[in-house]
Amino acid sequence: MCAHRVLLGEESLEAALGAGALPVDARRQVRERLGRESRQTLLLAKWHAESPVRRLRQGRGGSGR
Repeated sequence: MCAHRVLLGEESLEAALGAGALPVDARRQVRERLGRESRQTLLLAKWHAESPVRRLRQGRGGSGR
């Protein structure tokens, strides 16, 4: 399991998200971006683990590394 810790500076909200931005907007955006990045990382790891080259190397008696 992976956990992320983010410190949001309220003084930077408007500069980052535009006028009228609230902490709840920043939390939602950070959560969405981190979730998207985590899913992308897991998909790449899955692709690597299932890649034909990895299977070929394992099939030749290798450790798969």
